Amino acid sequence: MLVNGFDFFAQDQWQITPKLNVNLGLRYEYFGPLHNGKKDLAVFIPGKGIVIQGAGIDSIFPADKNNFAPRFGFAYQPTRKNDLVVRGGIGVFYDQINMNPFLDYRPPNGAADGLEGNPAGPSPVSSYSLSGFSGSRESISSTA
Repeated sequence: MLVNGFDFFAQDQWQITPKLNVNLGLRYEYFGPLHNGKKDLAVFIPGKGIVIQGAGIDSIFPADKNNFAPRFGFAYQPTRKNDLVVRGGIGVFYDQINMNPFLDYRPPNGAADGLEGNPAGPSPVSSYSLSGFSGSRESISSTA
């Protein structure tokens, strides 16, 4: 399983008056989608049903490419005594969802653990047989 991501940040500050300092910044964050080199992850898409990565989609959710996060900060010294500085800041922040529940879930019943342990497509994990029938999640064929 792979997840790609990167970010860039630029910031500058200005001394507006002897008592006021202002900071401005801009951060860009890219959170790539979860994908697998085996192309065997599946996702349910309303109107299409279960779709497998590599057969109509490249990943199980689209990449998030518009995360521009402006930042603003200031430091103000209201008195001449250098004993008090008021500081503040505000910004837009983005975070990628935690992928561990999707990849490393440990169910108590010994079932497959997460997407990586329970893929779909041409090589599904579960296979079973029943008196004359054998197969996997994809198909069941009769041997009788």
